[in-house]
Amino acid sequence: MSNQDNPFDEEADEALESLLRISVSEIIRKENPEEFIHWFREYAPIVAPDFFKQFPQDPDGLRSFLTVFGREIWNRTPLPGNRFRPRTLSKPERNAPCICGSGRKYKQCCASVENSESPFENLSLLSYVLDSITTDQRKSLPYSYLNPEELEFVSRQWMAEGRAIDAVKLLEGLFADFAKLDDRAEAAFDCLLDCYDLLGNPVKKKRLLERGFAAPDKYLRAAAMQRQCCILADRNNYSEGWALFQQLQRLIPNHSSLSHLELVMLLGQGEKQRAADRAKFWMARLAHDEDAQGPLMEFLRSVAKGEATDAIAGIARELNPAVDELMEMIRRLPQPECHYSLKPMEDSAGPLVPESKLRRLFEHWLKMSESSLDLSDDLDWLEKIRSPCSILKSSKTLSVRWKSRAFRTALKR
Repeated sequence: MSNQDNPFDEEADEALESLLRISVSEIIRKENPEEFIHWFREYAPIVAPDFFKQFPQDPDGLRSFLTVFGREIWNRTPLPGNRFRPRTLSKPERNAPCICGSGRKYKQCCASVENSESPFENLSLLSYVLDSITTDQRKSLPYSYLNPEELEFVSRQWMAEGRAIDAVKLLEGLFADFAKLDDRAEAAFDCLLDCYDLLGNPVKKKRLLERGFAAPDKYLRAAAMQRQCCILADRNNYSEGWALFQQLQRLIPNHSSLSHLELVMLLGQGEKQRAADRAKFWMARLAHDEDAQGPLMEFLRSVAKGEATDAIAGIARELNPAVDELMEMIRRLPQPECHYSLKPMEDSAGPLVPESKLRRLFEHWLKMSESSLDLSDDLDWLEKIRSPCSILKSSKTLSVRWKSRAFRTALKR
């Protein structure tokens, strides 16, 4: 619904979600503001009683809130008849009759409610609009009028809801022509690559990266190069990764994202001291960069203090809270032991034969690999590895695979 936390009680979330969806459908049906606001005042309390029970029930106050809230929903709804842009209503003159129909002047009635700080500052209704239109309308969206950052937000929502295919269709239309895009599409570019990963489509991912390398906008080119660095690091091809990193430095010198990428690549190679030294350098370089404050600066401080493992774990934890349980599983694993035996042959000591318990573990792990185990998915992966962790006698394979995924996910950020 919004980029920020819902400001109302959790119990009312579902009712509010339903109200917004139905309201947008009503708006799309006629695209008439007066009719919609009249409808909203009459039916909103009936549609979402659990939401409206939070507010004082005096008739005047409720009427004002319904009017102002209805206007805000209208003003934030992208209209298909207006190239998917809102058609906002201007506020009445202070001495004009109030819009709620109370008979009083606007300044004496709803002005105080409408002028107060909105709890829906970042409300996005685009997903509801897209779900309310036809398939043909969705195929011919006027992308030049749509905000790429909002398209990325909608696509992330759909991915979380298991609608990655819908997200791909939406974003592929956006990237039909890179020449029309600028740095605002960077997050959407990364999101589409994530969708291809999720759907297991490496060919489309490779083609999109190739097109990204040729994008006119340098920040989109940089996004493609950073993603390729991630891929090279995941393959332990650090020579090519660092060569590409040097190209990035020339393309977007001193950009804050380079600090994160450089440190994670160094940590991936086990260069903890060098990473700590570079973290101190970046902290000084980005001290006055507003975009670098917050989580990025915290990450730099952790690496500079030699707390690289905690820093990487913090990134992974932010992406998936279940990482804490995974790390606890790894900590509980016993020391490596030998669970192979030799089967001597005539001319050699013979092959190593795993014990039955270890063989069952390998078989289990191979089945999971075939089903594309991914720590960025929902918590299904945790259940999949919980049972093999209980019989695993060597932590090496599991911990290396987890670290590889953590580094790769961090590099995408």
